[in-house]
Amino acid sequence: MNITHNKSLIVEYKKKKSGWYTHYPINGLWSEEVQDNHFVEVFKNFSQKNKDIDKDSQLYIHFPFCPKQCLFCHCFTLITSKKDKYSQLVNEIKNEIILKYELYGDKLPINDIHFGGGSPSVLDFEQINDILNVIKKVSKQEKWNDVAIEIDPRNNVNEKILIDYSKAGINRISFGIQDFDKRVGKAINRTHTFDEIKSLLTDTVRGNFRSINFDLLYGLPFQSLDSLKKTLEIISWLKPTRLAYYSFQHRPDLYRHQTAINSDNLPNIELKNAMNLLIQDALKKLNYKKLGLDHYINEDDYYYKDLILKKNIERNAIGYSPKTSHNIIGIGPSAMTSIDGHYFQNFYTLPNYSEKISKKLNPIARGWISNIDDIIRRGVIFDIINNGIVNKKKYEDRYKINFNEYFIKESPQLLKLKKDNLITENSIYINETEIGKELRIYIANAFDIYKTYKHSKDFFDGKKASDRIYQLRNN
Repeated sequence: MNITHNKSLIVEYKKKKSGWYTHYPINGLWSEEVQDNHFVEVFKNFSQKNKDIDKDSQLYIHFPFCPKQCLFCHCFTLITSKKDKYSQLVNEIKNEIILKYELYGDKLPINDIHFGGGSPSVLDFEQINDILNVIKKVSKQEKWNDVAIEIDPRNNVNEKILIDYSKAGINRISFGIQDFDKRVGKAINRTHTFDEIKSLLTDTVRGNFRSINFDLLYGLPFQSLDSLKKTLEIISWLKPTRLAYYSFQHRPDLYRHQTAINSDNLPNIELKNAMNLLIQDALKKLNYKKLGLDHYINEDDYYYKDLILKKNIERNAIGYSPKTSHNIIGIGPSAMTSIDGHYFQNFYTLPNYSEKISKKLNPIARGWISNIDDIIRRGVIFDIINNGIVNKKKYEDRYKINFNEYFIKESPQLLKLKKDNLITENSIYINETEIGKELRIYIANAFDIYKTYKHSKDFFDGKKASDRIYQLRNN
């Protein structure tokens, strides 16, 4: 990468708070007034529409349990090794899937399946297979496309387990690694080695999965440009088909476990920016193409043609995929659902989640019923996040609007973005510049009418979720 960027400008923008726009509006703004009755109405309407036009969906299953606390983690997790807790939640997950099926009134239109967490790989294979068997009964298996699971290589994983996953229908695996440096690993309570991952990614395993992803972080404690270069070298040896390289956000005010990380050991914003550019340079040399904000993919990945050559990109909280599953049915504590442009989120707290499931009620804690303005702005924002370009005519034809007039109030912010050389604009297109590629969320922010940042767990149930004694004692 030829770095011609104005680095000080990039750093200045990155000091500002902004959502990452995996949803719009961002989920911190969703309302607790949106409850089960709203979900039922939307889901039944979705079912009725699908009798005429079949809309495929992704089934996301959140399993929050982990045996150990990783200090970097922002995901909703609960730390326990108690197998009875695992079994109880597996049964509740199966019951919630059946509940959705009964409400839908027909086979669920499932195209993709994703097991996330937490650490779903701590479950016994029989438990994963049990859940898949329930999904087979309530959907059409021949329509399954992408079936993925997130894996913690430290727990309950070996070559045989991975092959068993494949035989059960799972065709994409994602390893949570974060970094290969030993000192960094100790500082975040998660260490991995080249030999450990190499022993899992045998030729047989590679031949059974069409996509192999690594999740990594930069900006971690004790991480340096030199240590990052060594991690990138190990990546070059292991050759995953896809990478997610996220920026670590230190938020001890929201995540108690992050108080164990000394902020003095973290790289400053200038060094983090240098790390980001180093990662992009190194991965480009290794023939990875950048995908959206922070993902990378090579030609060996099954979806390379769709995502890179055709730019057929769908983005959500799980990552990037082709536009085969625009809707998401969320299952499990804290799982998020997106149906026909509306959002819903399940309870974080296990007592509330379990109570709702036991009563055969959808465990909805909050949500957002979108209006047409939300839909239009979401489309523009996601076009920027995914591809860095907005085709004004597409929105004028689809929504019968004059794009420039519709967004007249955004003109001053767009003018500043042009002045700072983040975008160019003509009568048809808004395009990012080279600098703009590093600052897509700030370009997208120009079209965010709410302009308010609020953390995703800043509501009653989200805050209560951090009380792990309450979570595990009362469930």
